[in-house]
Amino acid sequence: MFVHLGGDSSTPTYFEVVAADRLVPSLKAAVVYALSVFSQRHPWVHRLLAYDDEVFALLTLALDGQSLLGSDSTFADGLYGLKRRPLRAAAPAPAAGAGAGADPGPVRLTRHQRWLLLAAQVLLPYLRAKLDKAYRRAAAPRGGVLGLAIRYGVEQESRGDSGAPRPDGGLEATTGGVRQLLQRALVVSYPWIHAGLEGTTFAYHLSFLLGAAPVHHPVLHALGVAMARTSSQDLALEWWYTTAEEAVSRGKALPTPPPPPPPRPVPPPAGVGLPLDPSDCPVCRRRTTNPAAVATSGYVCCYPCAFNHVMQHGCCPVSLVPATLDHVRKLYEAS
Repeated sequence: MFVHLGGDSSTPTYFEVVAADRLVPSLKAAVVYALSVFSQRHPWVHRLLAYDDEVFALLTLALDGQSLLGSDSTFADGLYGLKRRPLRAAAPAPAAGAGAGADPGPVRLTRHQRWLLLAAQVLLPYLRAKLDKAYRRAAAPRGGVLGLAIRYGVEQESRGDSGAPRPDGGLEATTGGVRQLLQRALVVSYPWIHAGLEGTTFAYHLSFLLGAAPVHHPVLHALGVAMARTSSQDLALEWWYTTAEEAVSRGKALPTPPPPPPPRPVPPPAGVGLPLDPSDCPVCRRRTTNPAAVATSGYVCCYPCAFNHVMQHGCCPVSLVPATLDHVRKLYEAS
């Protein structure tokens, strides 16, 4: 998760919802670039570039459809720890047998709202991409709105005073009149429609940022859906956190057994041996005082016992591992 998890009623910040909205358009650019690179080795893939909007619409349908199938989050929402909740929904009744103060659980989207949300996630970006391309094709040869106005004036001059088309252009006006009319209407109206949609979206974003609106997008407002942070209760519903096998075997799994005790070291027969009480010194067989360890073996003795034995024999008294006086290290208890 890129953000922390809040309660069921916690509202996400403006930056979280905008980051989730911008993820899918960024993914489309990556998909188109990957197809372009892949088509250099496989020419048949180049045909898919002509249908990039359709390919990405199918990809969005697969990702968001799979995510909405088991949760209230789209693909992008799940990556940012967000979910969709009903904008106005009555609190659900508690389950049978639960007390009056029992937690009814998180309010979830209805099946109808999920299908509408999935359709909006797939169809609206697809239709907008198609309209953008149609507008660019229609406006480019005409020089935009200004070029269309000049062309329209020239065509009017080519007609007679009576408004009837001249004989040399009559066939072209008849066959292409409807198409040119539609293109002309698109070039003139689409910038205003686009500006209206962008202005409305900006107003919703500003209202959400200032805390005056519960949603940040007009489409969500029309669907009656708002954004919220994913709570701990919702995590049990997410399809990517658990598998069916884990859910079935969760109640049958045995607890992890404790680790076995470490093996007791067996000193060599020629050494002094180990006492029965680990707190006794192996050399003097009394309670260890002023403890010291022989670094080459790790056994602990009284400091005088270890010092004298290493000085006389040059080895650990228990394991007979060679050692020097520098290997006798005092141990200090933490105060």
